[in-house]
Formats: sequence, structure tokens, C-alpha cells
Amino acid sequence: LRLTIGNAYRALGVYGAAEPHLRKALELKAQHLGNEHEDVIAAMISLANVYSDLGDYESAAPLMNNALAIQQKVLGDQPLVFETMYNLANVRERQADYSEAERLYRELLGRTPGKHDAEAAAQLPWALMGLAGTRYFQRDYREAAMLYERVVEELAGASDARADDTAIAPLAARLVPLGRELDA
Repeated sequence: LRLTIGNAYRALGVYGAAEPHLRKALELKAQHLGNEHEDVIAAMISLANVYSDLGDYESAAPLMNNALAIQQKVLGDQPLVFETMYNLANVRERQADYSEAERLYRELLGRTPGKHDAEAAAQLPWALMGLAGTRYFQRDYREAAMLYERVVEELAGASDARADDTAIAPLAARLVPLGRELDA
């Protein structure tokens, strides 16, 4: 019940009210189910996401690290693992830990999705965009521009682009010339 309430508050954007419910949900689920149960992982990720939403990246990062390690052990290469890895890379980027963010984005791009090809392929533009942003913040404008170009190419070739993906394409298209200009 606490997980549901916390997630409802988060969906409404009331992150401060979500946090105590999600923290308690994680505590109770871990006590009764053990740390490797999927419900515990879900509570851990929800709490980490709320911390991230609140801008508390120092609290979010260890939870996401822990959730990712458990997911990789228990689930292997499933879409949920890719999503957690992406979210952790995003947190690391917000912490200005660009080398770790880059490592995670590159690992995401290098993973073999196995039987979940379609779901993993849908996340490719997001991982490329994240890596491009990380390279941009590291002042490697040439690589950032090339990655932004790949985002545009990936989305242009997608026949079933999600609404979110269509929002990335114009942004990436604007950033390509900017990257070239800054690199010159």
C-alpha cells in the first residue's frame, strides 16, 4: 500500500510527500521479502527516482547502484535493467561525474539486448542523447555533434517512434550545428 501511495504522489509531482511512503515501503518489503525480490527492487527504484526528482542525487545514486546490481544478477538483460542503467547514468551526469555517466551510457549502447530487441532499440536514442550530453559537458563538441547526428538518424528511421522520441529529434537537430560551431 505504501508503495502505491508513494508512486501516486510521485505521479502527481508531490515528491516530498512520496519520499516517506517509498522509504517505508522499501524497508518493509526488504524485511519480509529479502533484498533480491522484484517488489523490493521496484521500491528501491521508486525511492531512488523520487530522490532524483527532488535533486538529492547523493541519496539517489547508491539506491540506483544497488538496484542495478541486483537487477543484473537476477534479471540479466531485460528492458528494466536498461532503464535503471540509463537513470543511474543520468544521476551521475547531474552529479557532474561525467566519466561514470559516460561509462554507463557506453555500456548501454554496447549491450546485446537479446530477446528484447524492440524494447532495447527504443532506448537507443535516449542513451545516445545522454552520451552526447556527457561529451558536450566534457567539451568534446565534435563527438557530441556526431552523437546528436546519430540520434536524428535513429529517430528518422524509426517507424514507431514514441511521442517522447519525436521531441528529441528537433532538439538533437538544433544541437548538431551548435556542436560543430563550438568545435570550430
